Amino acid sequence: MVRIVVFDLDLTLWDHADVSAMKPPFRLLDENTIIDSENDRLRLYPCVRNLLKKLKNNGYKLSIASWNITSTALKALEILKLIDFFDYIVIEPHPEKEKMMEKILNFFRDKGEIEEIYFVDDNFEMIRRVRGRYPFIKCILVGSDIESICDLDIV
Repeated sequence: MVRIVVFDLDLTLWDHADVSAMKPPFRLLDENTIIDSENDRLRLYPCVRNLLKKLKNNGYKLSIASWNITSTALKALEILKLIDFFDYIVIEPHPEKEKMMEKILNFFRDKGEIEEIYFVDDNFEMIRRVRGRYPFIKCILVGSDIESICDLDIV
């Protein structure tokens, strides 16, 4: 049985509204902060590393469904040393999260029966799209269902 948590990136795991608008190369300021070539800053929310570790330690598989430029978002994840937390990453330059979720579901179904799956996003429209196509997914809207990602408590 597989338990999965799927995260959005922008305004969900970090404070930047659109990592795709940033201009690489990125530079690491501290463990949780990067800046781009124009000094635009992106910072992980303070609890993110511990949250991801806790979920992994409790047997959850972690995934990303993000509407971004793939190379830019992956570079940010790489520099922040977050890549290894995730079992499957889908970052695509369109808002159709339900299509991204289909890829994620197919990937994990090959690993075993899905026991539970959560989708965490800050955008109501993305939640609506995923919930409409996959009513069995437990959707969590950051800023409404929870105040911030730091309030996520599914373990």
